[in-house]
Amino acid sequence: MHQAIHEVIADLATFITPTLVIMDGTRLLLSNGPTGGSAADVAPGNVVAAGTDQVAVDALACTWLNVRPGDVEFIHLAAQLKLGSPDWRALPHFKEVTV
Repeated sequence: MHQAIHEVIADLATFITPTLVIMDGTRLLLSNGPTGGSAADVAPGNVVAAGTDQVAVDALACTWLNVRPGDVEFIHLAAQLKLGSPDWRALPHFKEVTV
């Protein structure tokens, strides 16, 4: 499964259509993921996102990690499958809130 992880993630999204997606970025694993390495690999993020477009929420979360959503293959594949939009800023109800 890990050899084709991007395809697996996009395919899984075709089977499950969430009504709400919540992304917890209160702590960000910046390197050595997904198992982690040390406490030095984690930074406070202090961000949380919620939405109904799973692709948009993932794309937004990429920016928290200083990753361009266009560089993440599963986001590109999911958008091609019309599972959502990686351009969260273009969504009509998108609102950023700073806490």
